[in-house]
Amino acid sequence: MREMNLKRNALQKAYLDRWQASATDSKGPIDGIIMAVTPWAAARLGSTQKLPYVGYTGVWNVLGLDLPSCTFPVTFANQNVDKARSAESWKPLNDQDEMIQRDYDPAFYDGAPVCLQLVGKRLEEEKVLEMVGVVAKCLEG
Repeated sequence: MREMNLKRNALQKAYLDRWQASATDSKGPIDGIIMAVTPWAAARLGSTQKLPYVGYTGVWNVLGLDLPSCTFPVTFANQNVDKARSAESWKPLNDQDEMIQRDYDPAFYDGAPVCLQLVGKRLEEEKVLEMVGVVAKCLEG
């Protein structure tokens, strides 16, 4: 257990160093990261049991970085706009990517929320919520 904690602490320190290195001479380090939550608009019931994918969230919590994040809706899937990719126009990166893309059905996902997440620095939960509020206001119009 001690070895595992030491490795986790080293990973947290390396990530903090990388985060702090984003500072420039005139500005401090980045406040947060905005990114996808999942590769789906909203996961189908049971799909995460078939494909246990935490690639977009796991780095922040599963790996032990212990960074706060908050998900927020930005739009809704629209079957008239969000078409499935054709085999001719797209090549999967790996088997997992192929499975995710094969699962996409524009009619099924029509109207499903599309969300992003905002990730902040460790122990800055309140700041993350404040930043999400700013993003939400920007999305309003």
